[in-house]
Amino acid sequence: MVTTTYHPVGDKLVGFRHLSVFRKLGTSVLDPRYVESTETKQINLINLYVAYKTLDPDLQDSRIVELAFDSLPFYVNNPKQLRRKCSQLINLISNQVEIEQENVRKMSNSWSNIKEFDLSKGEPIEPWLTKLRYHLIVENITVPVRQVASSRAKVPEEIDKYLNNFEARDLDTFEKVYDILVQTYDDSTSKQAAQAQLRAFRLNIKEEKFYDSCMELGNLITLLKS
Repeated sequence: MVTTTYHPVGDKLVGFRHLSVFRKLGTSVLDPRYVESTETKQINLINLYVAYKTLDPDLQDSRIVELAFDSLPFYVNNPKQLRRKCSQLINLISNQVEIEQENVRKMSNSWSNIKEFDLSKGEPIEPWLTKLRYHLIVENITVPVRQVASSRAKVPEEIDKYLNNFEARDLDTFEKVYDILVQTYDDSTSKQAAQAQLRAFRLNIKEEKFYDSCMELGNLITLLKS
């Protein structure tokens, strides 16, 4: 068992031992940064390690070593001040982790809140796909196969079955799926919407509305004939 002996030198807390934590993982080779440091800095690194380990025993040694190197420029000889600085840094890191975790939770909630595209409404699919693309960016889903899988998980069964008719090479990117769905469902859903509007259409015979009403009727008929 390796023991550690500390000797006060003025206001400095000096630790004398050969810390295995400053060796490269799984080897007997010391970290080059430690080797290249002066003897004073090596002692400071050891004291930083001890301070961090004392403040938070649950911190992994590898993490403490990186913290020691990162905070070396801010080292102070006074043991109380040193522990206070180390404590502040640990709290800062802890807060940062909590913020990052909260951001992950928000992004996950954002993704789960994307509603499945509703074919029955007769609306074009492109705006929905565009919104889906934004969520892929927010979620940092960049691998094509994951983008496609995530997208297909959000479409209704009818659309997913339709996509099964295509070769894998035609569905290997989100953009390809995007183009297929826009070409297929934007046209058909627009016609469905036009048919629904035509069935409910009533010509407005008021003089100030009659022209616009006729134009609207003409546009619906043109869309259905296309």
